[in-house]
Amino acid sequence: MLVSCPTWATWAPSYALGLLTAALKGKGHQVITADLNMEIYHAVKKDDQKLWLDQYGGYWDDAAKVQEFFDRYAGLLQSIAGRLATADVSVIGFSVNSASRIMSQHINRLMKKQNSEIITVFGGPDCFRAYHGLKFMDDPDIDVLCTLEGDIALPALADVIDKGGFAKYPVKGFVIRDSRTGELLDGEDPDPIMELDEIPFPDYSWANFAQYTIRNRLTLMLSRGCINRCSFCSEGANFKKYRSRSAQNIVSEIKQHMRMLGNPPGVFINFNDSLINGNMREFTGLCDLIIQEGLKFSWGGMALFRPEMTRDVIRKMRKAGCIELMWGLEAGNDHVLQLMRKRFDIALAERIVRDCAKEGIQQYTNIIIGFPGETNADFQETAAFVKRNSRYFGAIGLPYMTLHRNSYVYENASLYNIQNRDVPVHWELTDGSNTYAIRMERRKTLMNIIENKLFDQGKYD
Repeated sequence: MLVSCPTWATWAPSYALGLLTAALKGKGHQVITADLNMEIYHAVKKDDQKLWLDQYGGYWDDAAKVQEFFDRYAGLLQSIAGRLATADVSVIGFSVNSASRIMSQHINRLMKKQNSEIITVFGGPDCFRAYHGLKFMDDPDIDVLCTLEGDIALPALADVIDKGGFAKYPVKGFVIRDSRTGELLDGEDPDPIMELDEIPFPDYSWANFAQYTIRNRLTLMLSRGCINRCSFCSEGANFKKYRSRSAQNIVSEIKQHMRMLGNPPGVFINFNDSLINGNMREFTGLCDLIIQEGLKFSWGGMALFRPEMTRDVIRKMRKAGCIELMWGLEAGNDHVLQLMRKRFDIALAERIVRDCAKEGIQQYTNIIIGFPGETNADFQETAAFVKRNSRYFGAIGLPYMTLHRNSYVYENASLYNIQNRDVPVHWELTDGSNTYAIRMERRKTLMNIIENKLFDQGKYD
């Protein structure tokens, strides 16, 4: 059984669940897939449904607040756990992100009290070693942790379990608890999947599309990893190598999904990549194919500022259905962009932003507050950039600079004069020139500039 717990998006079925369902079925395994995120969303009181909104992201990181939710819906969660415990399955896999970590562990714990024989596997972004990772294995009710991509690794683990080899030796891609000794068997990270065209298209036979809050909306992956190695980010390091699918393979999947939905008007597909334009040849080829095939749907995704994003390319994207983009901007002056190891300058970013606005593409971005090495003069330049360009963005996020394990900044904290690298948000520089209090003031300054365009993730003071 594969499950996804709150919270996650309520507007489309989980792409991860679809991919893993297809991967397991493709190797001959029987799978039950359950979107517990949506089941619980529809079961709670209407006023509590707001907790699934972006601005409540911090709620699900607060153990005390989440415990109040558990107490409020104890009967519901106990009933769901009981259903899992009595399901005719030997393994339950939880697809976990940072906002679903606590809920996933809670439901698993309730289920294990009723049936300790079921093997539970935790996998997903928050299970990567650079994030919550091996801390999950401090929970004695979790048997297995998948440390990276599960498309090939999970069917291989299922084979081991079917053959009676579970917890007898390490399995690549997993950390396994030996139930007899408590020893952790670390099979190391799985190899990255290089030929993405060989991955089966997601299986949504389990999804009740009527329960999602936006009609005819889906997610889809063009690539994995990132071509950049921004110093604040661990994405590129975690996924090791950037890989992209062919335009033809992507179009084949889009056609399959459109048929599944009955080819309705108003379909929107969110390209759920680190960046949609990492491979410009395939990306522009995809736009060409969408136009040639006459496919009618809208789409958007995260993108990188690069010189190849000319006005003609942007015009082609719009013709192919692009209506929104989330840019990897992060700063408004060249000095900080260089510190971040970005591969563009502000002049290029402003040109592309304005070209997209002229083509009617809605745009969003983040500005990272307080990157180590940012001077007050740098910040004033960023504030000026935001002031002259905010009208081109539908919303702007203002996250504090956070230290992620496996990122260049974290691994080289001494080079940046960071004195407490294991305090992800409240770190400081040794000379006191960059503190949490300073970052709070800078964030307030930018909030006053963008006013009602703030993208609030509910994680900041």
